Amino acid sequence: MTESGEPDKRTVVTACDEGYLWGAFLLTASLRRFNVDCDINIRGFDLPSISASLLEQFKRVRVIQGNEDMAFNGKIAALKTASEGSVTWMDADCMVNGDVTGYLNVPEDGIRIRFRSKEENIHRFQGDYQPGENHGTVPKIYTDNWRKDVGELDLRRTESVASNCAFTIHASSMGFVDKWNKFMEQIRESGSQSPAYSLGMSGKRMSDELALNALLAFAEDAPEIHPHLLSHDPEALVVHFYERKKPWTIWTNSQIRHYSLVIETLEWVKQQGLELPENLPWTFRKSLKPAAYGSAHLFKAYTEFKQVVKKIIGK
Repeated sequence: MTESGEPDKRTVVTACDEGYLWGAFLLTASLRRFNVDCDINIRGFDLPSISASLLEQFKRVRVIQGNEDMAFNGKIAALKTASEGSVTWMDADCMVNGDVTGYLNVPEDGIRIRFRSKEENIHRFQGDYQPGENHGTVPKIYTDNWRKDVGELDLRRTESVASNCAFTIHASSMGFVDKWNKFMEQIRESGSQSPAYSLGMSGKRMSDELALNALLAFAEDAPEIHPHLLSHDPEALVVHFYERKKPWTIWTNSQIRHYSLVIETLEWVKQQGLELPENLPWTFRKSLKPAAYGSAHLFKAYTEFKQVVKKIIGK
């Protein structure tokens, strides 16, 4: 809160390249459709000017072009575009389904971030538990590396692993964001990023989420953690298209329930006299709604078939 008692300035930030233009467009459109009171900063990576203009046609939107490695530190670069108030990162494959304005504030020196359930941890870390470890916790192979590499606290401040697809941090904690970036560089340069900081066991791509979790768990100056507010109100929450296949490519069985949200948001854009990106994907064509639902079920069957074959081959 400001000295006058008014809420802090609110800024939603994201990052995208041309491959995620549709995602950033849907996120921006949904924030404006539901009258979310915030500025929107989008870190663009090799984003053509015509694509940037499609995003900036919405009110209070600013595209800031950058040349950082989007996969490595695009999230951090986007957060650093805001310098005051509450700053909310949302992945460029997210949307909101209502007015989340009241959920975008966080106290100074604080962070609002969602921690995964035991079931989610089991799914995420199922191949990383050692014999005798309690499944549903964070595997020891992670926490041991985090404690050693951070080198500050001995006792963990957290019980689970946080998801950083949508979280709010106060601008007063931007020094911690810098620390997060430096920590990632340190791990990458040391060659110790797999598996404790990697997406998958190959170690070929670093997980900014796991690096953030290491600091939230063991850094002395980590922001105070507050309850996450963007996932509890069914009428105003963040929808995350987290799977590798995105709705602008194909609908999956878990994502098709958000079909109406996407289509109605695109209809709202047209009603406002705003432009859509060229080459509307077939998945977003209302005339092909039956095909969208049918493909989602077929994709589920195909995925399940692959899993069965994999198990058979693995025996």
